Amino acid sequence: NYSSTTEGSPLKVRALIDPGEAELRYMTGKKGRVLARSHITLTPVSASLKAPAEAAAGSIVSVEWAGPAYEGDYLTVVPTSAATGGDFGRQEVKAGSPARISVPSQVGPAEIRYISGQGARVLGRQSIMIVPPAGAKGG
Repeated sequence: NYSSTTEGSPLKVRALIDPGEAELRYMTGKKGRVLARSHITLTPVSASLKAPAEAAAGSIVSVEWAGPAYEGDYLTVVPTSAATGGDFGRQEVKAGSPARISVPSQVGPAEIRYISGQGARVLGRQSIMIVPPAGAKGG
């Protein structure tokens, strides 16, 4: 990640998403020479979610969230077994909190997940049970 010095000083630079040791560098634009460097320690980033414990299949739920709100971060509802995130019910966090998210029509255990726009990392999750809609006949 980088920021241009043409934006002035002080300058904000978005940190990498992975925690650990890193280096902040002041570099020339043409040849990429390092003119100055500073060691930094990146701490883990996370998000919190608050939503109903269950929702009717095909409905829309309201989810309160708190997180870094990086460019491209989004919320989604996926089956618990899903590897990361999905496109169903995707709601970018730039819309603010609470977010309104579509729930899949598949009944069963699921998760609401906060997914980072940097590397599609899951930063927060909350379980939600997808139940048949009211009035639906059981089998």
